[in-house]
Amino acid sequence: MTNYEATLAALKKKKHKTNKKITKNKKISFINKILFLVVILLTVSVYFKVYPNQRAGFNNLINRSFSFATVRHNLENFFDFVPFRSITDNHTVPVFGETLVYKDSESYQDGIRLTVEENYLVPALESGIVVFMGNQGDFENIIIIQQANGIDTWYINVTNASVRIYDYVEKGRFLGNTKNEFLYLMFKKDGAALDPKDHI
Repeated sequence: MTNYEATLAALKKKKHKTNKKITKNKKISFINKILFLVVILLTVSVYFKVYPNQRAGFNNLINRSFSFATVRHNLENFFDFVPFRSITDNHTVPVFGETLVYKDSESYQDGIRLTVEENYLVPALESGIVVFMGNQGDFENIIIIQQANGIDTWYINVTNASVRIYDYVEKGRFLGNTKNEFLYLMFKKDGAALDPKDHI
């Protein structure tokens, strides 16, 4: 065996060892995240077993408007560790990055009706989590995004949605297109309607 072949074999062996070590570290990291979540769940279970009268307060917290977007935003700001981030965030997001463009606007119920182009491509006004998709009352084709600031933005009359429930949506992301030339927007915080002109 020549020096070149010996060096090449040594490099291949070293690379194989390094790849094995990286794979092992990823597995250990994943197992640590699972164990961390199990410890949290067990701690909460034991707490409610020892203090059963605290369940009522917990139920009240859950029944109120809980801001998932705020929790995610705070976790990302204070920790570099979000469980399963590599699994949940490792997907392709459509590139869009547009801002809202409309021809005319008028007040409509608790929100605003914008006149846009036919089949207008609707961008997200702010980052947040998709908390509802569907129909509600008089409105059809609704996408509700809960923003980190606690405001729920209702995008109404949006078809061919490119997002799913509980997706995290960045500002400017393509949500879908309007069914016709109208886009309805509502902004709510703690169930109360806000003035749309302050948010578009």
